[in-house]
Amino acid sequence: MELFIWFNYPYLGLLFFAFLMMGMQFLGIGGDQDADIEVDAGVEVEVDLDADVDLELDTNADVDSDIEAPSAGSGGFLHAVLSFLNIGRVPLSIVLVSLSLFMGLTGIIFNSFVVTLLNSYPSPAFILSGVTSVLLGLVGTSQLGKILVKLFPADETYAVEKGKLIGCVGEVTTPYIPPADSRKQGLVDVYNQYGTLLKVPCVAYDGQPKRGDRVVLIDYNPEHEFYYVLVEDSPEYHRYLSE
Repeated sequence: MELFIWFNYPYLGLLFFAFLMMGMQFLGIGGDQDADIEVDAGVEVEVDLDADVDLELDTNADVDSDIEAPSAGSGGFLHAVLSFLNIGRVPLSIVLVSLSLFMGLTGIIFNSFVVTLLNSYPSPAFILSGVTSVLLGLVGTSQLGKILVKLFPADETYAVEKGKLIGCVGEVTTPYIPPADSRKQGLVDVYNQYGTLLKVPCVAYDGQPKRGDRVVLIDYNPEHEFYYVLVEDSPEYHRYLSE
């Protein structure tokens, strides 16, 4: 079968993307920007400090929380997909590379099988190859992720000890960060010292940071396992530094 033909172009594109990502990682291009992708399902998330549900934020940090969202179905589905792909447990760049490789190879192999079997390529086969590549790509990526999770020791680069992010700067991903006395929490995307993107629960030390604000993690509450934050370069932050 000819490789460079229209029904293989999407899968060749996926393979090109995968090898490009691997080349950039090998050359050190991007560095701390690894996994800088925000997933926004349009769900407003607040966390109740008295809840009983464990949200796994990284390999060492579990937060007892109860997620309240206007669309629980969509939020639950998004969480299930991210968990299935092990996002947050292995670097997102690895997830993207493996997903692209699995989908690209599956699609090309499927198309080759169709052409060999039928000696032609009917149009409906293109849709079927797409569905097959997505399903097998997700399953393959999930299984590979489970293997990689076991290979990453809990005390090495992809683990973050509780409270070790103090001083880091992150970005608010929930509509706002509630004040500490509200018994609610918001979420902040922050990179650890190894360049791994983490989502951590936070409350506002002062003011009310909003989605998209850059905030500084200034303190950690070990009892409830959340961080106190202030908007970077805000009057509240400068006042805190002068105290």
